[in-house]
Amino acid sequence: MIRCMREAAGSIMKQPGRSAAAAVAAALLLILFGLLSLAFQNLHYVTAAVEKNIDVKVFLKEGTDPENMAQMLEKDLQSPVRVITKEQGLKDMLAFYEKEEYLETLRTDNPLNDVIVIYPETLQTMKKSVQVLERYKEVEAVYDNGDYYEKFSGITEAVRTWGGAAAAGFGAGTLFLTGVVISTGFTVRKREIHVMYMLGASPAFIRRPYLMEGIFLGAGGGLTAAACVHYMYEKLYVLSEAAVLPPDSFWGTAGILMIAGTAAGGGGSLAAVLRLSRT
Repeated sequence: MIRCMREAAGSIMKQPGRSAAAAVAAALLLILFGLLSLAFQNLHYVTAAVEKNIDVKVFLKEGTDPENMAQMLEKDLQSPVRVITKEQGLKDMLAFYEKEEYLETLRTDNPLNDVIVIYPETLQTMKKSVQVLERYKEVEAVYDNGDYYEKFSGITEAVRTWGGAAAAGFGAGTLFLTGVVISTGFTVRKREIHVMYMLGASPAFIRRPYLMEGIFLGAGGGLTAAACVHYMYEKLYVLSEAAVLPPDSFWGTAGILMIAGTAAGGGGSLAAVLRLSRT
């Protein structure tokens, strides 16, 4: 193993231009794959955050005890609830429109309803809650933001499904092209491989140094890609004012880039040696 690593390192140093070109080309492909992977991770993050903000507002009829109704709904719907009395609702509205003096007249004749806000865990739970609320005679009106979030969820689900397939295809293509890029450098060494066969070297003895060289180049490309993507993502995190996933979540993607680069480099070099040994 030490011999293989020493010979692989020596071969890379003897051809710095070709080695650097192969590693850079592999890094560029892996950078694109890394950015695409982070884009889908953030799409999932945004979708999950959106679902946490769904709620149902229940407007109660005049004379209904909001606290008693809230306890009943929390038990029946199995979801957290919050009571906003008409007095609190008016206070919040006047605070929000503090410059609108004509609204002060509402203090003497409050037209608002007592409201119970329900926080379902999912869109499906929201739909079931709305159906249950229709049976309560104490409820005057129900408002939910499910239609908006359902459309958003439908779009993101479609993007996730088709985008996931595209990402898988792009990942496979990246792996293949990275291997091809690295393998092209070995075609110039056809004569060298044949001479070693003529001298009686075993196939394993010949392949190991080339395999190790491809692994080094692929790992170098993966490491470069991970560093570049991490740098770009940190800049994006700052510019977006923390609207995306924190950079700490990047390490999984960095590991994937390193493994993909190493696998592509080793696979590409092995394929090249096998091909050249048959010609």
